Amino acid sequence: MLREIAGNLSFDDEAIAHERGVILGEERMRASAASRAQQVWLEAAYPGGLYPQRNPIGTLDSIRTAPRQALVDYYQDWYRPDLAVLVVVGDFDVAGMEKRIRAVFGDWKAARPGPVRRIDYAPKPMKRTSAVVHTEKNLNESVGAAWIRSYIDRPDSLESRTTGYLKQVALMAMNVRFQRAAEDPASPFVTATVGYDNTREGETLPGCGWCPSPAVRKRLSPKPFGW
Repeated sequence: MLREIAGNLSFDDEAIAHERGVILGEERMRASAASRAQQVWLEAAYPGGLYPQRNPIGTLDSIRTAPRQALVDYYQDWYRPDLAVLVVVGDFDVAGMEKRIRAVFGDWKAARPGPVRRIDYAPKPMKRTSAVVHTEKNLNESVGAAWIRSYIDRPDSLESRTTGYLKQVALMAMNVRFQRAAEDPASPFVTATVGYDNTREGETLPGCGWCPSPAVRKRLSPKPFGW
């Protein structure tokens, strides 16, 4: 079965039509006020780059109109042994398992020789401060802030992992405190969170967000946003 997937997958019209329907259904499930707000945020945070324009699910136009050959080209370019990783987990004889793997995959070769053309999709953050307002019906009224910095590239070590775990513990503690504070009827916010991400593809992203209480919203604006 694995060997068949590795090299003998066919793309007939019926299968392509079926997969298009599945992907379009998934896109409809994901489409929401929150996802659209996230897209606005990405375009504001990483202007002029490919990163915010390359959502993994693709665009509606590409899903509906991508020709069969485009799917074949993608499969043959990327589903190849030099880009594959096989993970085997369990209680087994290592030498015997290696022999079986070589028997199944030993003659697997790339359909197209040569390196795959690489395109830089890594996010390129802006170099200035920017504020964006997005309003939409059914969207939570919230405020967020993020600080985009260069990726912190530290070798994997006990020290770096300890630092990472301590950051996670600190964030968890702060978010638990925010959650408890939000339960107070007099709290100025309904929810509040802080987060941190260090993405190898591009940046370090600490941030925070909060959703004001009805009393605060009414004081800030007599009319709800997005209506």
